[in-house]
Amino acid sequence: MTDTAVRIRRAAAATAGLVAVLYVLTGTGWVAVTAEQEPGLIPPLLIGAVLYALLAVLLILRAGRGPLIAGAVLQVPALLLYVAVAAERIPAFEVWGLTIKALQVALLAACLALIARTRSSAPRPAGAKLV
Repeated sequence: MTDTAVRIRRAAAATAGLVAVLYVLTGTGWVAVTAEQEPGLIPPLLIGAVLYALLAVLLILRAGRGPLIAGAVLQVPALLLYVAVAAERIPAFEVWGLTIKALQVALLAACLALIARTRSSAPRPAGAKLV
């Protein structure tokens, strides 16, 4: 893995860790996401916190494409669910959510970039044609 790939992977792990922390803060009610938010735990956000913390650890400890693919796949429902639930909230979009989504888009971009790098640098079988 090149120095650039290592830096991107570490940045992705740090981003996943930061998303986990933000999900803990919002999921435990330490910061109110909306004016109507009732005190108490928000289980979907805490589940997200655990998944992003696990992703951060996997990105650090495991080489290869597995954690990258998992990281990319995790972003899709996270981004889509935020937009789907927004219609039911007042305000529909808020600073905490938009900050988390921006980090998740950056994480998705990093995972996809690293997946593309590992694919292009994978050894080719003898006699394989470049398409």
